[in-house]
Amino acid sequence: MLALTSCHKDVHMAQRNVVVLNQSVPQLQELQPGDTYLMPGNTEIQGDLAISGNVDGVDVAAAGALASSAVQPGDNFSTLVNDILASQGEAEAGSDNTKLMTPLRVAQAIAILAAGLKNNYAAVVDPTTTDDDSEGYSVGSVWINLISNEAYRCVDNTTNLAIWVNTTVTAADLATIALSGNSDDLTEGAVKLLLTVAERAKLTGIEASATADQTGAEIKASLFAEADTNNFSDSYKAKLDALTGLTTGITAHAGGGQGSATQLTTRYNIVETVVTTGDSVKLPTANGATVIVVKNIGANSCDVFPQGGESINKLADNAAFALAADTAKYFFATASDLWETL
Repeated sequence: MLALTSCHKDVHMAQRNVVVLNQSVPQLQELQPGDTYLMPGNTEIQGDLAISGNVDGVDVAAAGALASSAVQPGDNFSTLVNDILASQGEAEAGSDNTKLMTPLRVAQAIAILAAGLKNNYAAVVDPTTTDDDSEGYSVGSVWINLISNEAYRCVDNTTNLAIWVNTTVTAADLATIALSGNSDDLTEGAVKLLLTVAERAKLTGIEASATADQTGAEIKASLFAEADTNNFSDSYKAKLDALTGLTTGITAHAGGGQGSATQLTTRYNIVETVVTTGDSVKLPTANGATVIVVKNIGANSCDVFPQGGESINKLADNAAFALAADTAKYFFATASDLWETL
């Protein structure tokens, strides 16, 4: 049994009313302003107790609701952790501002930022199109295959369409260019930068004073100027001097052919009239040292024939060389029956 004693503020501890809480219908006398109820000793309450209003300034109902929603020890924390903690990918991407970062995720994010690019220095296979931005690779990423000893660099990291270029250059890759000297081994676009053995042989015995800034035409001109110097042997100069001078106004033989072709008799020859494609002129006899220059300023292509039984550029004997309009060629007699063009 619990007794509540009510005291009026003006009567010190005067008994005012007593209520028994375990009675079915407890009643109090009408409360007077300023009444205070004292509850001496321990109190046991059985059954539900409904409290409303404020206790010491705290909203009792609101505090009860907050306590009911609080996380209890039996709750499933795994779901909560997955929702609030950042994954490795989220940490490395650095784009989510709602997840929490653990020390491990912070270290992983710092490692990515410090590296700048994701690289693979310990691969055992070559990269594929799926090694892309979704895997963290960027343009410029490096991939090393330790099995094949090949290095690759990413030039396109598009998802499922990544492009990796093999950048490995070995001594074996350079050996052909460095040691063979073959013109097919070193080119700049379609232009050969080295001469073959056969091409170098064609220039054997020819000396010309040329400087690095001379054009091809200037070097060719200097070749003939050297005929009056000691840079050529006497026998070579004699053969070269067998043909001298310049002939202009040459008319190619109408109708073409080798037999009736207009004969060229000087070192420099300018063909001015080519009425029909295939009208012809003919070189002198090859003697192994002769150099002839033929320029076609006519309207059509001109056929240049060798002497009977001779050939040009190792074509069939007696075959013509077609000299296009508004072009010039140097014809070198490299043997007694062979002409080569330059």
